[in-house]
Amino acid sequence: MQTDDISNDFYQIVTMGNDISCLISPSNIPTGCRWKPPILKEQIRISFKGRDMKKDQQGFTLIELMIVVAIIGILAAIAIPAYQDYTIRAQISEGLTLAAGAKTATSEYFAERGTWPNNNDEAGVADKHDIIGEYTEHISVKDNVIEIKYGYDANAIIMDEKIELTAVDNDGSISWTCASTGTIQANHLPAACRMEMEKKKKKKKKKKKK
Repeated sequence: MQTDDISNDFYQIVTMGNDISCLISPSNIPTGCRWKPPILKEQIRISFKGRDMKKDQQGFTLIELMIVVAIIGILAAIAIPAYQDYTIRAQISEGLTLAAGAKTATSEYFAERGTWPNNNDEAGVADKHDIIGEYTEHISVKDNVIEIKYGYDANAIIMDEKIELTAVDNDGSISWTCASTGTIQANHLPAACRMEMEKKKKKKKKKKKK
């Protein structure tokens, strides 16, 4: 350690390897030093870091850790249900996509004959157990209704649940309505199905009022 006195005051520069510590009076701070909390009433300790000096390491307090854990818990509480809703909607969409061919076939059958097909064979589509997917157990045609049943690897919430697509004749133009026949929640259904369910609820409320 090398000490150089550069004033008559209590001003010293102490050199230790690459670290330089300045012990100075508050009225005189040499260039290259940085502030640190004072350790004496009339003196301030300021350290200058050299090229190889290691930075001070500070840990987290218990309160900070508790805040982080609380934030993670809140985010998980929001993200997990949202992700589950997303996966269920994706699984339901698979069934609706598989039913697209049956919808077209049923519409064409009615346009040609003026009646609805009794089953998949009359509609000209594969057997209901042959129209399947990863989450869809079968697609069946009966008159103007196409039934979609969910199973296999489907989420437990929609396991064995069904959605019905109902064809409506509008003077030669066919439109389709969509609704759950069981307990599938509206937020898990496609937008078109949700609109139909809302319309039905409004009609029921009007009937009750009458």
